[in-house]
Amino acid sequence: MNSDSSEIHKETREIFRNAPFNHDEYIGDKIYRALTDLREKRNKVDYDKNASVNLNLCNYCKSRSEIVFENIEKF
Repeated sequence: MNSDSSEIHKETREIFRNAPFNHDEYIGDKIYRALTDLREKRNKVDYDKNASVNLNLCNYCKSRSEIVFENIEKF
């Protein structure tokens, strides 16, 4: 996917959010939710001066990333 838009990440999430259901699994929705969670965590760390990066946050983000990679192959 190529875009000159500053909204590329939002556009990418929306592609998955609006995808038709695949084999009665909500694959697009799973990917959308995981990407949205990752974005929220990244924004918090980037913009909240009181936010900290710790092992729990890293493990959470790793597990959400794994959901994306596991499901993108099925998409």
